[in-house]
Amino acid sequence: MQVMLQLQRDAARMLRHHIHNSAASAELVNKAHTLGVTLRPLRARSEDSPAASGFTVEVPDRVTADRVIRELRDCDGVEAAYFVPSDELP
Repeated sequence: MQVMLQLQRDAARMLRHHIHNSAASAELVNKAHTLGVTLRPLRARSEDSPAASGFTVEVPDRVTADRVIRELRDCDGVEAAYFVPSDELP
């Protein structure tokens, strides 16, 4: 299961380059660590691509997804956070 994140451009750029010295990027890294999740960048062809601001978080279940979304939406560098339903049949 995945949670998708759309980050502010500067926060996303810093996280992609493993720079955590801005308030927004440090907050995101700390919150992810507290939640026990890893922020993974989407593959982007260039840093100007809309996908360059996209990140995913793997979660085991919907309850965890809801908690991660709620917590990460409160971070300054996050523009959007939402659940991505799996493609599996019921």
